[in-house]
Amino acid sequence: MLHSICLVFWPEVPGRITENLRKSFPVDIRGTLPPKGIYLFHPHGMFSMAHMTNIGLKSISNWPVKSIRGTNLNSLWYSFGINEMSEESFVPVKYANMKHVIDENQSLAVSLGGIEEIQYIKKGHMRLRIKDRKGVFRLAIETGTPLVPVLAYGENEVCDNWGNWKGFDLINCILRSWHILPLMIPSWDLYKNFAMIHLKPFDIPVVSVVGEPVAVGPAREPTDEEIRIVRSVYIKRLRELYAKTRPDTYDEELEII
Repeated sequence: MLHSICLVFWPEVPGRITENLRKSFPVDIRGTLPPKGIYLFHPHGMFSMAHMTNIGLKSISNWPVKSIRGTNLNSLWYSFGINEMSEESFVPVKYANMKHVIDENQSLAVSLGGIEEIQYIKKGHMRLRIKDRKGVFRLAIETGTPLVPVLAYGENEVCDNWGNWKGFDLINCILRSWHILPLMIPSWDLYKNFAMIHLKPFDIPVVSVVGEPVAVGPAREPTDEEIRIVRSVYIKRLRELYAKTRPDTYDEELEII
């Protein structure tokens, strides 16, 4: 209904928003895209905007791979109609659902650090949670699907988490013990960016830099050691991509935990 009203009274607005979204979320391809891959987005930031926008709006975004689906939190999937709105673009972040995407010969997009990275938001710095991740590396080996690193420069600049200060550490620790999402209080920057998207692109674009794929070999049942090795190789390649592409405003080193 709202879309129809906009078309009647402001027919130029949808086209302008599309153009501004494309300028706000550019894609910089630095590697050879595989026929099918698992694209790992870093960092998560407040809402994993690079992941959600590029994949969720792939029909109009700059994202080059159209046969791809992303992942959504299980707790959100059945809430607020997200299932109905995004079933063509996203699946619940469960192993079986993710494997089904690969088995259907589609690519998969994952925000690897997950929502826990919200507590590490810092402009000009990336602190990425990877070392304790196993499932996506197991999936890559099990299906023989290459892993493709994606560094989203500007993700942490979209907005700060005003709940990210020491006074909330104890609260978030308790929430984690209860398996509840960490406290999130988006700063004004987020609302300002999206409130103005009909007039102009983001002041600081979220640039998704896509690196060279990391091959995992033929499909097989992986051992724990193979998972560890593939993860180590991936981290090494990710560091190399960061060293080659980081903006001057970013720290020299990529922090991986």
